[in-house]
Amino acid sequence: MKTCKTFKFCFVFLTAQLFLINALTAQTAEEWFIKGNKYNEEQNYAKAIYYFTRAIELESNYVSAYNSRGIVYYNFKNYDKALEDFKKAVEIDPGNAESYYNRGLVYADNKKYDDALNEFLKAIELKPGFGNAYFQYGLVYDYLGKNNDAIKYYTKAVGLIPDSAKVYYHRGNSYSELEEYNKAIEDYSKAILLDTGYAEAFNGRGYIYSVLEKYNDAIQDYSKVLIINPYYAEAYNNRGIAYYLLENYSKAIEDYTKAIKLDPGYVDLYYNRGLAYASINKYEEAIKDWEKAIEINAALESELRPYIEKAKKKL
Repeated sequence: MKTCKTFKFCFVFLTAQLFLINALTAQTAEEWFIKGNKYNEEQNYAKAIYYFTRAIELESNYVSAYNSRGIVYYNFKNYDKALEDFKKAVEIDPGNAESYYNRGLVYADNKKYDDALNEFLKAIELKPGFGNAYFQYGLVYDYLGKNNDAIKYYTKAVGLIPDSAKVYYHRGNSYSELEEYNKAIEDYSKAILLDTGYAEAFNGRGYIYSVLEKYNDAIQDYSKVLIINPYYAEAYNNRGIAYYLLENYSKAIEDYTKAIKLDPGYVDLYYNRGLAYASINKYEEAIKDWEKAIEINAALESELRPYIEKAKKKL
């Protein structure tokens, strides 16, 4: 039998062994789960998956760990693994509303809308105050073009999660599709009040102002979008249209050009910039833009060819 040559060496050696044993065995499933959540919040997803997996290995019926790991997989668009985790969570605890909700998210992303609706409905049945389930239910109807049904569920969600800017924003989109513009503006404005950095809400409200021919108000909103996100090509296009309709063609061209640098394949930009160039008699530039639009989308040939021929006669 080997013995330690010195007490000090023995103490250090045994301490190291105990530390290693504690590191490997002392942590509970809950402790692994808590660490997984920490790494998930820090967007260190590989470590989050590792820690959630360790929690599951220690406690095979850990529903929250399956759901949390599934959400990480879902965010990575690894839908098969996400669905596997959510299904396991449902098997373990059929009364857990979040598991059905999460499974609904996977189905919705994969355009299995009937399955998604069934999952969100089950989540609502189990947890009647589940605001996000009502919201997702509304989103599915939105995807299906059923705006009135979408508004019904968004409105229910608003009552349950009144501080959620995204619910007002999406209900605003549905009102916009139904041409209920005043209601749309009201919802976009509420979304902006709740989240002053909500670029999409400013963009949506700007579009409504343009439809209502309030072009200066529209420009103000689009400009706000571009302060929040200077890489938002659609906002440059939309502001360009507002400038064009105010006959400020140079400003319109400037915005379309900025948008083209951000998104060279955005066909509307060439179409619109061509119109602006033609309005200030820059026919050669207009022709180039319209030809480019046709190159990107051949279906525009029949619409733009007459413009091109007419512009050529003015050169």
